[in-house]
Amino acid sequence: MNRDASVEELLPLRPVVLALLLVLRVGPLHGYGIMQRVNSHLGREALVGPGTLYRVLKELRDAGLIEHSEPPGDESDVDARRQYYRLTGHGSLVVKAEAERIAGLMRLTDLGTMLPEDSSR
Repeated sequence: MNRDASVEELLPLRPVVLALLLVLRVGPLHGYGIMQRVNSHLGREALVGPGTLYRVLKELRDAGLIEHSEPPGDESDVDARRQYYRLTGHGSLVVKAEAERIAGLMRLTDLGTMLPEDSSR
């Protein structure tokens, strides 16, 4: 990812990149917290491990989509060793554009015929 890239040049985002950016839309968070939220929201244990997480965080920082942040004021277990991250303005624009791109694709499909039938009914 290039720091000078326009929003359109950064799309489409890889799933792991989108997941990290979406988690950071809520507010600043430390790396381990990001990994926990991404994995719990996607419903797969260890989908994003530490190696992938910190490599992608570096990539996103280098691209100017996220930046280091102070811990949020409500963080009860602040640890000086933890690095917190937050979305930049450009990062917010990119994640919004990707969400709109995906929503457009979803409108083109008939989800009723694309999803497997629920066998529990």
